[in-house]
Amino acid sequence: MEETLPLPDFVSSGNNSSVTSVNGKIGDVELREVIEYKDNAPIYNLSNTNVENHVIYNTINSSVILPYNPMNGFVILILNYGSGKITIMAQDDNIIETFGNSVQLVNYLDKIKLLFNNNIWNII
Repeated sequence: MEETLPLPDFVSSGNNSSVTSVNGKIGDVELREVIEYKDNAPIYNLSNTNVENHVIYNTINSSVILPYNPMNGFVILILNYGSGKITIMAQDDNIIETFGNSVQLVNYLDKIKLLFNNNIWNII
């Protein structure tokens, strides 16, 4: 049985591969501004979006590129809702806390929440 996120009140983003929800919910946690990715793309560039919550359903391995220079305090959450491995990559001079330039979400339901501050993506 395939599990899906209950995302009420969704609005199409104009792209068949993603759906934007204003008030998504996972279990008891309310999420605002959710984008789902269901197209099995090898790379997702999050640089052009201000959305905080990203849910990836890929069955293939893929990469996620974090924004290059968001405002300090910007928070992003990435969830692996698929069977593929997700490699999350920081750009250029940025790093992901103690991991360096990348970190992986290997398993179904793996997630990471990152806070950007002075070129460092801190895991929170």
